[in-house]
Amino acid sequence: MNVDVDGRSVLITGAARGLGLAYARYLADRGARVVLSDIDAAEVRQAADALPNGVALPCDVSEWDAAGQLVADAEERVGPLDAVINNAGIFHVATVADETMERVRRSLEVNLLGTVAVAHHALRRMTARRTGVVVNTTSKSFVGMAGMGTYGATKAAIVALTRAWSLDLADAGVAVVAFAPKAYTRMSTVRGVETPDRNRPPDRVAPVIAGLLCADPRSINGAVLGYDGNELVVAHPPLIARVAEGDGAGIAELVASGAFAPGAGMTH
Repeated sequence: MNVDVDGRSVLITGAARGLGLAYARYLADRGARVVLSDIDAAEVRQAADALPNGVALPCDVSEWDAAGQLVADAEERVGPLDAVINNAGIFHVATVADETMERVRRSLEVNLLGTVAVAHHALRRMTARRTGVVVNTTSKSFVGMAGMGTYGATKAAIVALTRAWSLDLADAGVAVVAFAPKAYTRMSTVRGVETPDRNRPPDRVAPVIAGLLCADPRSINGAVLGYDGNELVVAHPPLIARVAEGDGAGIAELVASGAFAPGAGMTH
């Protein structure tokens, strides 16, 4: 399966650093037209300037109208969007006894409402064209992990939204996917729950995004995937199955082929 993103138009939120920037670099280096968005205006502009034809559009995605303007401006700059990567998110560690309303509220605003807002505006345009893919960022914490109640709850909600939207849009010619990446980023250093793995840089995960862009929407719509740079897993909530191992390029081809999709004959 050829994974070729040349000429694709992609919007990536939370793209000033970390995984979002790794996705942007990988796609831009292979000919995609990439729009980078982040709440940090100065940093996202610097990131975009370093890419081939990179476009920076600062935005607070938790603001509904701002998210709509972001999608409109992105399409004005790079043409109809083939993909939106909802990567923007914030993270903190807290037990239920140590939680604060301010942190809970902001996590919901960015992780959940931001995903809904951008996806809403993007999918209205994509469904009118009957093409496109929206990738929503989730995490293995959606099954429940110590110290990650709020964060995990937002990521579980993203899985539920993705599955529901995939049913809403089953005949619309588009795909909605939930993707749980695992990589060493700035977020890892504040985790305080597990030892950060410096051997898992974000660029090892990035090829999977290219695979999702190139897949037949019917083969990936509603999928919940995880990848750590070596092992691809597919979750059929509440089941999680180990599927395959391999480097980013090989896994990208597997993702693009749709071989992991529900009903594709894999055993669990």
